[in-house]
Amino acid sequence: DSIINNAFLGTFKDFFSLHSASDDQRIEIVLNAIPSMVMRMAILENLYSASKSCRTGVDPVHFLDRAIAYWVGSIHIVNSPKLSIFDEQTLYAFANKICSDFSTCVSLDSSKVNLKLTELFVLSKKLLTTKDCNGFAEVASQIEALTLIPLVQKSLHYFSIIDGLTISDKSGEIGGGY
Repeated sequence: DSIINNAFLGTFKDFFSLHSASDDQRIEIVLNAIPSMVMRMAILENLYSASKSCRTGVDPVHFLDRAIAYWVGSIHIVNSPKLSIFDEQTLYAFANKICSDFSTCVSLDSSKVNLKLTELFVLSKKLLTTKDCNGFAEVASQIEALTLIPLVQKSLHYFSIIDGLTISDKSGEIGGGY
């Protein structure tokens, strides 16, 4: 969260290369840090809570439901320039958007990672409802690993966009690649 706080405040005291970041760069940093860092941590926190609840006898399914909600989100993409900012605010949507760049689509705008995660989320729910806590923990580890795929793809995508730019270039893309 220090990256987000620094971007809001414009301080970047711990990130020397960004001390003179433009407003556009700071906006991109926040918009990319939220789904990339915060949302993934929320997914993992809820998976860990589901695992703990399974072992303690507390109903774990609502934690899994939250993890799924953080992955998929609830924003419906509307063909409107004013709402385009929401197109990739979930890792699910970004994975679908970027899959064609990495040949990881199962169909047009539908990523392999989202298909696999959907299968694992369905299996997870079955394991939790049958109190198979060890099985759930194994599947949760697979989910944790798979959630890294769109983050790595996102980094590679932005690196290809900003290749050749320097921090003195005040375009927002540099912030997106951070």
